[in-house]
Amino acid sequence: MTGPEISALRSRLRAFGEHRIAAEKHPDCSHRTRPVVCSECGGPTLELTVERHKQDRPGDFHGRLWARCPSCGARQTVLGTVRQGREPSEPVDVQAVACACGERSLVLLVVDRWDEGFYDEGTAVAACSACGVPRPVVDLD
Repeated sequence: MTGPEISALRSRLRAFGEHRIAAEKHPDCSHRTRPVVCSECGGPTLELTVERHKQDRPGDFHGRLWARCPSCGARQTVLGTVRQGREPSEPVDVQAVACACGERSLVLLVVDRWDEGFYDEGTAVAACSACGVPRPVVDLD
């Protein structure tokens, strides 16, 4: 994907993520968007794995979101809501994230809402690098 294609995809993802956290209903809050790229090579696409732990609930993610760069193979933790020593050593569920078209290489954004300087809620959303279809990855509360 070219730079302009990535920018256009991120713009659509931002709107998708802001809609997921109902940003339009909270105009007085700060809404922050963070594109996630490879920590080693800066590659714009990632292969994602969601690790869910026993406290995980719909809308209130509890676990870890891992990424692997398809370009250089580097691995990184994108989100982690599990504190070491407070959870079982093994996750309850681990799933690779893929588009319905089968593509695993995704463009990822994290969108948060902050109310008077305090974190309120957020979501990690991704779009397929092949077909551009956006999807939620995890929602945080």
